[in-house]
Amino acid sequence: MSSSAVCPASDPAQLKSAKEDIRGILKTTFCHPILVRLGWHDAGTYDKNIAEWPQCGGANGSLRFEIELKHAANAGLVNALKLLQPIKDKYSGVTYADLFQLASATAIEEAGGPKIPMKYGRVDVSGPEQCPPEGKLPGKTAG
Repeated sequence: MSSSAVCPASDPAQLKSAKEDIRGILKTTFCHPILVRLGWHDAGTYDKNIAEWPQCGGANGSLRFEIELKHAANAGLVNALKLLQPIKDKYSGVTYADLFQLASATAIEEAGGPKIPMKYGRVDVSGPEQCPPEGKLPGKTAG
């Protein structure tokens, strides 16, 4: 992304409404863990050693593309995407990247965890060619 590109921020009013819709889903489906996992897997590909976006990975909404959903570590996350897609369709002013992080933070909060202070305004990758390659999530440690 060039420095001259406009970074569309998610609409604050739509974010607030989307959070209420996420709360509704959490009360009826008890999907807290998979929404937390979705947020983590979208953000967990970030590589601080790569300066250019979107090659550096991170919370960029790339998990909405089939190529990344098919990575072995992302098994089952299509189900989280299916839960959130109607909310994304309803709130076009919210990026996938922000929606995934909002859903994760809301799931933690609704499960009795802390309210996580979040800043929104994440930008979505534009296509599957911008998805990180398989294996970018941190691996398991021996223990």
